[in-house]
Amino acid sequence: MRPFATTVNQELSDVLKSRLRMYLVLPGSVDGTESVNENTIKAVNYLTSGKAVGNAEIIYYPDETRS
Repeated sequence: MRPFATTVNQELSDVLKSRLRMYLVLPGSVDGTESVNENTIKAVNYLTSGKAVGNAEIIYYPDETRS
């Protein structure tokens, strides 16, 4: 999925000169633990709020610890 998301964002930016971005939100964590629904909702709200415009993350794991 990551290569697809990266390709879509590159095409949107380079070819179409668009400021739109596509994000892939995967509930849970990389170690396979159960996801917390509230964290997924917070992630989607963050990505749609406009605060993530300059963020280079393509794949976002809501339940992962951020430093």
